[in-house]
Amino acid sequence: MTIKYLFLSLFCALNILSCCEHENDDINEDSVCFEFDQRQCAYDEWAELIPISDSKNERQIKMKAYLKSKNINVENVSITLDFHEFTCEACGVCPESDRFYVRIDREDKTAFQDLDLLNAAEVDCEDFF
Repeated sequence: MTIKYLFLSLFCALNILSCCEHENDDINEDSVCFEFDQRQCAYDEWAELIPISDSKNERQIKMKAYLKSKNINVENVSITLDFHEFTCEACGVCPESDRFYVRIDREDKTAFQDLDLLNAAEVDCEDFF
């Protein structure tokens, strides 16, 4: 009788874990994440709206608003300060030291890529959000 309950408990636990994994898969299928940099010399279209002198939190909020103004549904924005320890010094080509990460709706992926952001690359959302 005890073995019967043990197997029943194990079966229930595995079903719960399996269910949770599928819920996370649905979230990952609906969104995609990118990393990108800001160009030096305020070269990006959005640079004046999101100055590097603003706080990290202000820049995250402003980046989310900027992307939404481009009809991109943004779920999360994150910044890693001083991501680039050393950078070159050339306007429009070289990055500022910080790196942005965004989680957007998968259906907005093409619109995001059309922004032609510096060093934009798709990344695993689980690594940043």
